[in-house]
Amino acid sequence: MNQKTRLRIALLILITPLFFCQKTVAQDVSDYVEYVCSNQSLAAQSPTSTGVNNIFTPCSSQSLSDDLAFYYVQIESGTTFTFVMSPTNNIDFDFASWKNPDLTNVGTADRGSQNSPVSTGIYNIGLSLTATDLCETGGSTGAPEPGKVRYYDVTAGDKILIAIDRWDGAASGFTLSFGGDAVLSCLFDGGDYYTCDNDADGEETFNLDAIGAEITNNSTAVQLSYYETTTDANNGTNPITTTTNYTVNASNTSSTEIYVAVKNASGSLIRVEEVSLHVNTGPSTTTVDNISECDTGTQNGFTSFDLTSVESDILNGQTNISINYYTSLSDAEAGNSAISSPSNFTNTVANGQTIYIRLDNNTTGCYSITSFEIDVLQSPQAIAPTPLYGCDNDGDGYYTFSLNDKNLEILNGQTNVSVTYYATQADLQSETNPLPNSYTNTAIPSETIHVLVQSGATNCTLATSTTTLQLIVVD
Repeated sequence: MNQKTRLRIALLILITPLFFCQKTVAQDVSDYVEYVCSNQSLAAQSPTSTGVNNIFTPCSSQSLSDDLAFYYVQIESGTTFTFVMSPTNNIDFDFASWKNPDLTNVGTADRGSQNSPVSTGIYNIGLSLTATDLCETGGSTGAPEPGKVRYYDVTAGDKILIAIDRWDGAASGFTLSFGGDAVLSCLFDGGDYYTCDNDADGEETFNLDAIGAEITNNSTAVQLSYYETTTDANNGTNPITTTTNYTVNASNTSSTEIYVAVKNASGSLIRVEEVSLHVNTGPSTTTVDNISECDTGTQNGFTSFDLTSVESDILNGQTNISINYYTSLSDAEAGNSAISSPSNFTNTVANGQTIYIRLDNNTTGCYSITSFEIDVLQSPQAIAPTPLYGCDNDGDGYYTFSLNDKNLEILNGQTNVSVTYYATQADLQSETNPLPNSYTNTAIPSETIHVLVQSGATNCTLATSTTTLQLIVVD
């Protein structure tokens, strides 16, 4: 019995009467993983020190040694997965394995064996279709199947990480073979990468070199090349040449796949990573009407606007959208300095300005920008007109006047305003019973009627927008 085995048995005896308290330590093994994408057996050299010294099986508080080799496989098809590690020399190997681990934070394994093969003479370890236990403790015989624990139930896309531990101090290579009905895949899922077509030009670019560095954890031990088909990736033909500025068309419903061929230093293919590139568009925008409000206070070109009055039109039924308003395009693009009270906003530029609306999709983070104008209308001023005269040709004191003849004089060049005439001040105030353009006086020989000058903007009427017009009938 070697020294490490005796130590393990002694530790097991020491802790047996105690409550089992397993240490759970996260470990990043991504730099040590060898990807395997063939069901054929592979021959490996004796594992050497990795510095990874806190790998635990699920049934022991004693970690594996740091003389480790890590293997990573992905399932293409099948329902059961096994493996067998057979050492070249009869020395003590252990193992731990994980199903669908995070390689940067593997934690405690879900399978493992730390049994002692000395008493049984069985040095092979791995997963078996007939074993029922999930873990063999340190120093145990591992009976009834020494060195073997239960297989994995798998489906397509599952990933298995295997850590082979040379627990014995002596060196030995080994072979690793795979079983069950699982077929291993050489095409690994490199993940999804997203960007937004915020300028709405229908396309965006990706830096494939940056993506490749990320999926290989910035490893300097591999060579990367990029392809648009798996066939090209496996054959090394037609590589993508614009790797730092690869253009993808925008679509909210589909992605563009590229394939990253990962090769070792000698140029041999290790695996292919399928990467999905997504370019999402921002929310749709529609043209909204400008908002005009009357300068109802001091005539200084500033007034209050309810910017949110356009929201129902701009959303046009879209949901899960955030809306913010800005006074500059640069702020809208950066998402800085949004208008804090859009329902009660006083323009910051005299007489009106452009307002920018940013619509953010709360799921994708993509945005769109549109704009509209706000205009400050000066309150209409009713200019007191000169009297309007009519000739009494039949001597009865009455005349039919064309009231609109005084519009130009009353408006004095103002636009977007209307002129309405009323017989009484009460009718003017209630805006009822307006007089027709052709109006016959009811008082002889003159009559005073009332004039309302009103802006085209809603509710843009002031008391100062009124005056009177004298109608005079002359012989």
